[in-house]
Amino acid sequence: MVEVPTAIAGKVVDAVTKAGMSGVTIQVYNGDTLRETTTTGNGTYSNGTYSVDTTNFVNPGTYYDVRVKGNMEGTAPIGYIFPAKPTTTSYSWSYTDNRDTQTSDLYYKTQQYGPTGYNDCAGPAGAGGATGRCNFEYSPIVAEGPICTDPMPSCPVGSQILANPTFDGGSSSWGFYSAPAPNNATGLWERGALKMTSFGAARSGWSQTINVADGYLWGKKLRVAANIYRSANQGSSPYIGLNIKRIGSPSWEYNFGGTTAVSTVNTCSQIAREITVPTDLEQIQAFVYNWDASAGFSYTDWLSLCQVAAPPPIIYTCIGTLPASATLCTGDDQGLTVETPYAEVPACTIGRKCEYTTSIVLPCAASGTCVCTGTPPPASATLCTGDDQNLGANTPYTEVTACTAGTKCEYTIPIVSTCADTRSCVCTGSLPSNTALCVGDDQGLLVNAPLTHVSTCTDATKCEYTATCNYSVCTVDTECGAPDTCYGGFCRNSACPSSTTPAADGNCACPAVCTGTLPATGQVCLNDDQGLSVDTPYSQVPACTDGAKCEYTLPPANATYVLGRIWQDKDHDFRRLDLTEPLLTSSGVNHFADVSVDVSCGSWNGEAYYDAVNDCDSEGRGPYETGWIGKDSVNGPCTITATVTTPGWYFTSSDSRRNWGDTMLPESCVGYFGDVYTGTCLQGSVSDNTCTKVRVVLSDWFDNIKNYIGFVNMWFAIDGVTPTPTPAPTYTCTGILPPGANFCDGDDQGLASNTPLTPVATCTDGAKCEYIPAASVGASACEVIIGGLEQTGAGCRSIRANSEGLIFDGGKVTCPD
Repeated sequence: MVEVPTAIAGKVVDAVTKAGMSGVTIQVYNGDTLRETTTTGNGTYSNGTYSVDTTNFVNPGTYYDVRVKGNMEGTAPIGYIFPAKPTTTSYSWSYTDNRDTQTSDLYYKTQQYGPTGYNDCAGPAGAGGATGRCNFEYSPIVAEGPICTDPMPSCPVGSQILANPTFDGGSSSWGFYSAPAPNNATGLWERGALKMTSFGAARSGWSQTINVADGYLWGKKLRVAANIYRSANQGSSPYIGLNIKRIGSPSWEYNFGGTTAVSTVNTCSQIAREITVPTDLEQIQAFVYNWDASAGFSYTDWLSLCQVAAPPPIIYTCIGTLPASATLCTGDDQGLTVETPYAEVPACTIGRKCEYTTSIVLPCAASGTCVCTGTPPPASATLCTGDDQNLGANTPYTEVTACTAGTKCEYTIPIVSTCADTRSCVCTGSLPSNTALCVGDDQGLLVNAPLTHVSTCTDATKCEYTATCNYSVCTVDTECGAPDTCYGGFCRNSACPSSTTPAADGNCACPAVCTGTLPATGQVCLNDDQGLSVDTPYSQVPACTDGAKCEYTLPPANATYVLGRIWQDKDHDFRRLDLTEPLLTSSGVNHFADVSVDVSCGSWNGEAYYDAVNDCDSEGRGPYETGWIGKDSVNGPCTITATVTTPGWYFTSSDSRRNWGDTMLPESCVGYFGDVYTGTCLQGSVSDNTCTKVRVVLSDWFDNIKNYIGFVNMWFAIDGVTPTPTPAPTYTCTGILPPGANFCDGDDQGLASNTPLTPVATCTDGAKCEYIPAASVGASACEVIIGGLEQTGAGCRSIRANSEGLIFDGGKVTCPD
């Protein structure tokens, strides 16, 4: 009778829940032929079952193996423990082992197909049939903490030598240990530790090799340590150690310095071993290994390799007291092998330690080392000839009007003429363009004086200048003089166009502007009306070009564009009733926060231009506008998405306000304006002041303006913490005010810049940092002013100042109080 082929079948289940597991690959070997199938979760069979057709594959009377593919590769499905265990211990006879399959086997070995009507992995009809019985089950990983909880100690010296010593996430940087005998076991990462398994004749281990040929560890003391859990069914003890390979050697020296093993079972044990690294080493290999031929396992929680601190060397010193006048012999306090007392000797000897000599201290006159002492003379002084040679004692410097024989360390200071004496005093600094020096201010100067800008010349002050045009720094209009006005911090020539500001370099000419007429619907190309070097006529172009100025585009038929406004809604009422709630700008004083805007209308999409002209002219610029949007490209709702990108700022409402028109006057920038369009907060929440991104969908927006050409204003309200104003700088008078000198009234206050001190005979209005020197001698001598300005009048012959007072014709003059 010809036996009907019977399928090889079975099931893979969870060992705890007994639920079938789909997606597990099953392999059936018949000699050199392999067929694979996967457990399924649908179709004819229930979840987790498999079936392999034996037609033209396994013939009656032949043998075959049934394996789970992962068992051969050392892997398991996520959440399960390797391996999948056979569970059919009856009717699963192995003709090789001469017994039924056991749960400790990795697969069903040499199962027989017929020929007498049975199939070990399927069973005869009525005894399992196509449902099969070569079943497997996986044990799930128990959701527990790590096997060992003791942390790996830090290295006492330097840092950890091994990579991934705690096996975080697996065996990265580690390899199977294959010496001295080949390893045919499988290593697994389980519960935060590397697992070594042994079964049959297999052995298991892990190792990591470190290159040390550069010598950085030669001669150092190393400690290899591990925390290992050994199970009770592990026949022998897992152990740790180090293998070394010397430079030039083709082979390893195994177990260098011995090994350390774990003796206790069912608990975590910390073991360690120390070695001193040879000085000819090329590689070190740290390992953990299990030399066990029985079924069992152990876990290595961490494996560490550290440098150990060597005991500090004993440092010996010289003992006793070294006299203050003694000189220790060179090197006698170094390299001592025992504590050694100081010893005075007439001359140093080689080989002995802690010797010193003493010398007789002679007066400087006897040794020829006497010098001039005290504060050295100023650079303009002249030391009297020979006064620093052959001194009988250390002698202080002394200023004299004439050198005296026999006295040492004397010096004289020559009389220096001032610029007033030589009639050479001048105004210092550079005269700016478009300015004029006040008449006579560069003549009759008694001191060099800095050039000073004033609005009106004063008679008594020198080196003043005024502007020859109306350009000037200002804060209010009255500083400019009618009809000129203050704009942007500078006085604006009344003849210049009101839309321009004066150049900031002091040029009195009107700034260059775009000339001609800009059509009402014309849109100036971005920044084309700024930074002009010459007046330039408006020019219509189909598209803006880089480098050109005063270009503008006209809209396509029935086109419009979006001109955006964003204001600081301080009271969160979504209205702007006055100028206390400022418009945000892309730069300048109201640049509090940055906002990005994206506009999408049908097939038209583009981010906005930033720093666009703000029609609210009195409040600056920005923050955005788009290019022209033609009606032909609009085939659906338009969407505006705005995002606050500055930390601490947020939208006070997810809605926006709309304002139509081709011109917005300054007064239109405040008040209860426009229609409200309902929006959505996409990021954060309006209620708790965290909304940083909003979107407004304008479903009917362009339907209403198909024939409208102009622009639409869309307003958004934000709030946040405004920046703290930068404090005004503080300026001072520079230089040193001579003793007894007095500032001119108010000259050290209200300075606009750091200003040098200037001595004057009479204070002048408008100038700063002027002072009147203190000392004067009049009557019989002449009028003398001290403090940087010296004068010689009729009857005066020789007048100068030194540290003692005034010297008049060689005699001392006492200054009156």
